[in-house]
Amino acid sequence: LGEIGGIWVYRPEEVDMRVHSSCYEHLKTNTFRDQTAFSDYPMPPDYPNFPSISKYVFAPVPHCSFYLAYLILKQILAYLNAYTDHFGVRKFIRFHTKVVKAEPIRKEEGEDESTLVWRVTTQSMGSEKGEGDIETGEYDGVVVANGKHT
Repeated sequence: LGEIGGIWVYRPEEVDMRVHSSCYEHLKTNTFRDQTAFSDYPMPPDYPNFPSISKYVFAPVPHCSFYLAYLILKQILAYLNAYTDHFGVRKFIRFHTKVVKAEPIRKEEGEDESTLVWRVTTQSMGSEKGEGDIETGEYDGVVVANGKHT
């Protein structure tokens, strides 16, 4: 998709995409706001307790006299984008890129010292008719962004 949001990006008009979200119009989470948030960046306190992708939905709670309010899609996307920008990680994200290979390697630094680094080979997804460039680099760490929130 080429943007932050993972499953929370919903575009019903894009039905023939090479990469797509498994999101549907009325998707909502089954976890509380504070459980959905990343531990180092809480969701705003004015967000309802249950995040959702649809419009505000008020759901009755069995055997209780109150309703739970769900978040709208724009709030989830705003939170994920705010998190990305707060920690300055957007500049490190490569959209439209697949990992071909990731392998740990030891770099010898001296007689008794070595460092573990990751050799990662990526390929840009290129155009619809073909694959793009292949690159290999070495990194101190690897983050697996499988699309749930990315």
